[in-house]
Amino acid sequence: GPHTQRLKLFLPDGALYQQFTTEFEAGTAQPTQGKGHRGPAWQPVETRLPVGGTWITEHALYGSWRFEVYLDAAPQPIVSHRFTLTK
Repeated sequence: GPHTQRLKLFLPDGALYQQFTTEFEAGTAQPTQGKGHRGPAWQPVETRLPVGGTWITEHALYGSWRFEVYLDAAPQPIVSHRFTLTK
């Protein structure tokens, strides 16, 4: 059915840099092994983050960034992860 993904992107200092919202349609789970076994239904959702020529490079916002992903109206993220942007 229809779902909404919210992705919040945080600067190395912890401030919110940008939020992306993506609508997507998820299918049903397909059998993955053996008769009647149903695995999780995964729906890839891609969000692109421009870096070159943006505030990130213009203001040297390099370091340990963090993102949080929320599904539908959930108040808590389903995943939070850190990544590093280097010059």
